[in-house]
Amino acid sequence: AKGGEWQKTVGNVENETKVFLEDVESKTKAFLEDLKSAKLVLDESIETISIKTKTYEEMQSKMETVQLSSPITLNIGGKLFTTSLDTLTKDTNNFFGRMFSGFYEPKPLKDGSYFTDRDG
Repeated sequence: AKGGEWQKTVGNVENETKVFLEDVESKTKAFLEDLKSAKLVLDESIETISIKTKTYEEMQSKMETVQLSSPITLNIGGKLFTTSLDTLTKDTNNFFGRMFSGFYEPKPLKDGSYFTDRDG
């Protein structure tokens, strides 16, 4: 009788192991399918971000070109001077180069000119 019980126990363990392994295999396959789907979504998102980044960089470059080449009026001690932002920012070691470098946010007057006082 003991031998029969032992064989029955071994049979139960084998059956439970088989069911467990089938469950693991099924869940592993489902998990891998989920990973494939997630990868597709991520790949599409990366492509979208890449396209949007390129578009943004192109627009930013165009805006910088327009802004740098656009005329800017300086009111220096009451006298008006017109030049381009590109000219003012070519040398970042001078007053106007630093003023319009993007680090500062100079505020224009109501007429759109930028006022700077000067002595003499």
